[in-house]
Amino acid sequence: MTRRPTVISVAVILLWCAVLGDLGGRLWMSRWHAPQGVVSGHTWYPDPWDAGSRADFAATAWFTLIALGLGLATGVLAAWLSRAGELVTLVALVVGSCLAAWLMYRHGVHTAPPDPAPIAKTAKDGTRLIGTLVAPGWSARVCLPLAALIGLGGWFLLLPDRKTVGSDEAFSKA
Repeated sequence: MTRRPTVISVAVILLWCAVLGDLGGRLWMSRWHAPQGVVSGHTWYPDPWDAGSRADFAATAWFTLIALGLGLATGVLAAWLSRAGELVTLVALVVGSCLAAWLMYRHGVHTAPPDPAPIAKTAKDGTRLIGTLVAPGWSARVCLPLAALIGLGGWFLLLPDRKTVGSDEAFSKA
C-alpha cells in the first residue's frame, strides 16, 4: 500500500492555500481604499472624518468577506479533490487555511500605505497625507479557517460514504 496519494493531496492542499492567501491579500488591497487626511496640530485626521471611519470599517469588511468566500471554496475543493483520508484532509486544511489567513493578512499589512502619524509630527498644518490600513482583529482573521472547516465538514456530512485511497472499506470489497 502506497502513501503517495496522501502526500500529494496534503502538498496540493497546502500549496493551494498558500496561493489563495496571497491572492486573497491582493484582492483585499484592490478593494480597500486608503482614506485621505490632513495634518492639524501635528496630528493626522481623516478628511472628511466619516470617510476615514468608513475606510476603517471597509478594511475589516472586505477582509472578512473575501476570507469567508475563499475559505468556503477551499474547504469544498479540498473535500472533493483530496485522495487522502478524512482526518488527514482535515489536518492539512486546518494548517493550510491558517497559513492562507496569515498570508492574506501579512500581504495587506505590508502593502498598505505607511502610518501618517510620524510624518504628521513634523509636517505643517494643512498638509494632505494618505491614511493607513487599520488591520482587522482576530475575529476577522479566523474567518478563513472557520469557513474552510464549514465547507469541508458540510461536504463530508452531505456525502458520508466517501471512499478514499487507503481506507479499509475501499479495499475490503476488492
